Amino acid sequence: MQQSHVVHQGERVNSLPHSASLRRGRVSEYLGLYYITKCIKKGCELSDTQRADIVDSIYYFRDRDLIALHAFVVMTDHLHLLFNLKDDRNIGFVVAQLCRRASFPSRQRKVIIAWQDEYHDHKLRLNENVVDIVKYIEGNPVRKGLVNDCGDWKWSSAHADYRNRLDRCFLGHERWEGRLG
Repeated sequence: MQQSHVVHQGERVNSLPHSASLRRGRVSEYLGLYYITKCIKKGCELSDTQRADIVDSIYYFRDRDLIALHAFVVMTDHLHLLFNLKDDRNIGFVVAQLCRRASFPSRQRKVIIAWQDEYHDHKLRLNENVVDIVKYIEGNPVRKGLVNDCGDWKWSSAHADYRNRLDRCFLGHERWEGRLG
């Protein structure tokens, strides 16, 4: 297991080279379906408490009807989200505020979540199979060898605590061509 690196308030962590190029061509669309990956700095690791804070932040935005949540996983060093924007704010604002809200409890504990400055996003087209993306997101902990079954990872939409708190019907049945098992 990778050694955890704690970044304390006031400590500067450098950006990735060429991270500004991730913003080139980024467009936000009301009701657009987005797959997001947000990482923390290399050498850092999220604690169980920080992962729970991130899940709470995701549901804060979902419960306030800013996003329709379809899948998520919070790993030790990154998170994946699949959601529709249900507000006219741009995707950069939503991701930044989600990370800010998730980081607040850690800052109160005098430890920060060392987010990378940028994130990767992909706006799904109508012909893309949503089921494959959900399976990829929820299967991440199994592929990394952290659990044997994706439903065992406490910080994932595959976990029983979250199964009934998703908005998959928002997309309509035609986007769920395969069955999620």
